[in-house]
Amino acid sequence: MSQNSEYTWVIDGKVSIYRRDGSPKWQMRLKVPDRAGYIKKSTKETNEEKAADVARHEYSQILYKVENNLEIEKYDFLKLYKTWWEREKTSKSEARVKFIEGTTNRYFAGYFQDHLKGKSITSLTDLDFEDYWIWRKNYWNSEEGENNLNRASRRRNNSGNHRHSKKGNVAKVPSTKTLQMEQSLLKQMFWWAHRRGIIS
Repeated sequence: MSQNSEYTWVIDGKVSIYRRDGSPKWQMRLKVPDRAGYIKKSTKETNEEKAADVARHEYSQILYKVENNLEIEKYDFLKLYKTWWEREKTSKSEARVKFIEGTTNRYFAGYFQDHLKGKSITSLTDLDFEDYWIWRKNYWNSEEGENNLNRASRRRNNSGNHRHSKKGNVAKVPSTKTLQMEQSLLKQMFWWAHRRGIIS
């Protein structure tokens, strides 16, 4: 920790807090049981005692997740999708794979990753999901959707790139059935994340 101006152990050999030179906020360094390396993150506290409490709480959460074989890493939407899809893809039909990859890369990633700028999935609110449906229904009439269509019309060969594939006669307003299928897909991903302790 040579770059830090001061640090102290909260739990010997397992949890420490420290401040970087020039920063008033305390950072924490947590040893993950039975794994190499540490988790380093801000406590967001300037008070040492409060920072120590945050570090202890965070470590207890890690212990619980490790003991129950739950995920301990932070996830944005793309990381969640890639982790989920790696485990699920082999059980899907070719048509289902095409639908899931196309929908995720074009719409879900477009909104949760690009529009929300990679917001952590643990920070997503009900309002974020409500706003997704508004964004989705208006996508092909938006500047982004129009640009997508224009790019696709000029592309000669884009096989395999669902996010930017030729759109043909795309429905400017998605059908209720399409939105229901997308809702079901989102539920699958986030319920999977919930079962693994990635989200509450």
